[in-house]
Amino acid sequence: MPMILPASAITQLEELRRKIDRLDTRLVQVLAERRECVRRICALKQRAGLPLRDSSRETAIRKRCLRLAELLGLETALLDQVLETLFMQVESPPQE
Repeated sequence: MPMILPASAITQLEELRRKIDRLDTRLVQVLAERRECVRRICALKQRAGLPLRDSSRETAIRKRCLRLAELLGLETALLDQVLETLFMQVESPPQE
């Protein structure tokens, strides 16, 4: 049998869901902005004949982000997977 929430809890639940919706929107916007930066970097590197991936840069990003995640109490394993997914996208850069 489902539990019935009091009106105040329903209101809180709705507010929190709206907040998650706003955060999801921001997350998608930030990812799109990041992707555009990656596209521009890839174009510059291709014109210069440089490799698209830079393992030392990826390591530095990973260390910085995982350190920040720990400070904020986030699950670092999840963030590490997200970063790896982002790094792998460089292997198939979007077209201009």
